Amino acid sequence: MSGGRPRSAFGLSFDPRALTDLLQAPSDIRDLTLAYLQDVVNGQRFGLRLTGDLEGYRKLFVDARKDWRVVYGLRPAPENAVHQREIYVVAVRPRAGNDVYDEVGRRLGMSRRPLSARTHAARSASPQLAARGPAPRPGPLPSATPGLPRAAPVASHPLSTRKSPSMSRDSASAAARRVLSSLDSRIEAATGHVVDTLWAHRDRSVLDEPHSGLVDRHRELVQAETGVTFYRTLLNRLSSGEFPIDTALFSRIERTVKQLRDAADVRDAAVRRVLTALAPIEATASAASGAAAEEISTADQAALLAIAGGAKLYEHLLTGRLAVTAASGTRIPYTELQRLISGGLVSVDTSHPVHAGQPVSLTDAGRAALAAGRRPPSAGVQTVAARPGAWPSTPAPRR
Repeated sequence: MSGGRPRSAFGLSFDPRALTDLLQAPSDIRDLTLAYLQDVVNGQRFGLRLTGDLEGYRKLFVDARKDWRVVYGLRPAPENAVHQREIYVVAVRPRAGNDVYDEVGRRLGMSRRPLSARTHAARSASPQLAARGPAPRPGPLPSATPGLPRAAPVASHPLSTRKSPSMSRDSASAAARRVLSSLDSRIEAATGHVVDTLWAHRDRSVLDEPHSGLVDRHRELVQAETGVTFYRTLLNRLSSGEFPIDTALFSRIERTVKQLRDAADVRDAAVRRVLTALAPIEATASAASGAAAEEISTADQAALLAIAGGAKLYEHLLTGRLAVTAASGTRIPYTELQRLISGGLVSVDTSHPVHAGQPVSLTDAGRAALAAGRRPPSAGVQTVAARPGAWPSTPAPRR
């Protein structure tokens, strides 16, 4: 083996749901998967080819009992990537009940369960060929010849006879669509929509050109974040004390640090592209909020009234989402808080940690706007309410 530092042969990318699979897998399965994927990226390990509907993809046996599988494919890398091709991990799931292959089919957009080449060949054979053979002779019962294989009963399609054990987890898999990035809150504040909604609108081609470009750049950023997360987790495993301290370990740590540095450079470049696409949208949003600052909507008045009774800004520990929780129990979205801050109506005390709660209070302009919004409108003529049962309902003016 040469003394030079080995360079990875391929790039690495994850389906966001596959990264969730990896983080939710048992610790030993996660460690073995990280080690095997590093060998695959370096061109030192190749999985077995899949056939049938999953032709073009490969599988890796993770554990010794072959209970867990990693399904990945080789595809062209993005234009600005270091490598020309990249390893795309689709799923990291158990083999029991074809769970991994059923989930791969759903993530690839297949309308039915993926079938192997052998199953395709068996289904394409004519059923009349078996009827032309000689009639079977009567033989002993299967219990009398335990060494002979027994004929399996003919069953219909598995989806029509039983329910896949992973079907109940469709909603959980769909919820983990992507990983979080550092610019999610800023994008949501500028556009007024959550990132998942923007992604769905982009898939349906209902966004204009600036917002479509922003979503495309954000997807590149999310993909780069998965690479950083992968190599950071791998580096944490190498430095956990599990492996003996020798020259081989130092080489692996040095190689992983270099790969983590490259992934961070790709992530930083993606951040710059997102900021470039976000700048005109933020300018338009700030101009629109400045034009509408004179008139406060009913929703803003309700938010100011809730904040007046005491409120704090919290960050969710799992999702990283920001939201304001008032003392009355009212929850105010972070996008609405950003709009109130830009209008100079509220202020946030950032001296406290956001996970413990940052106090949110009204400014002088906010209190004045709230008082003006709650003041009853003045009328030139005072109307007199009609008595119950009186007629006509509107009293006639007196001369």
